[in-house]
Amino acid sequence: VLLLMFFFNLCENAIVELNDSKIKRLTEEHRRGKQLKKLLEKPNRLVMRNLISRAIMIIIFSVVSTVYFFKPLKNLFAGLCGVGSDNQAANLGLGFFSLLLIICVSAIFITVFGMNLPKRLCSGGKLSEGFILNTCGIYRIFLNFFLPLEAIASGITTALLKLSIIGLSWTSLEDSLEPASPEATASPLEMTFL
Repeated sequence: VLLLMFFFNLCENAIVELNDSKIKRLTEEHRRGKQLKKLLEKPNRLVMRNLISRAIMIIIFSVVSTVYFFKPLKNLFAGLCGVGSDNQAANLGLGFFSLLLIICVSAIFITVFGMNLPKRLCSGGKLSEGFILNTCGIYRIFLNFFLPLEAIASGITTALLKLSIIGLSWTSLEDSLEPASPEATASPLEMTFL
């Protein structure tokens, strides 16, 4: 998952680093330039799919690392501290510490290999145009897997923006929903006694 995130961000950053004149030249001079042009036709959709793919990969990496490392790490700390399985409070604390450690180490790996390294490799045009042309087709195909999620996320975003454009805000929406009876103003706990 981390290598896939590295590749995704490498492709994204390499494309972002291209200026308009390079893009025009690559699309005119190279056969694979048409794939690059197609990829860049709708930049908002490209950004949305990148965000969705990155979020999914971060979630997958976090879940897998937690599932794989939590129990061994907790058992290691319990053995080092001499905590038996009957001491629930200590085991809970060691479990929390293990989870916190997994989160921190995962964040470091995700940041270094999934974000910073690809960005630095692409800054200043360090990657060749050949890399961009050779990978944009694979990148585009992989991004198409996220098309349904991109459509749903875009639809939700558009709906929320339309709500704010027509003058509705969450507070004015709540204010417009006046309660019909005194029971409606009661909290859920009070309602059980009414």
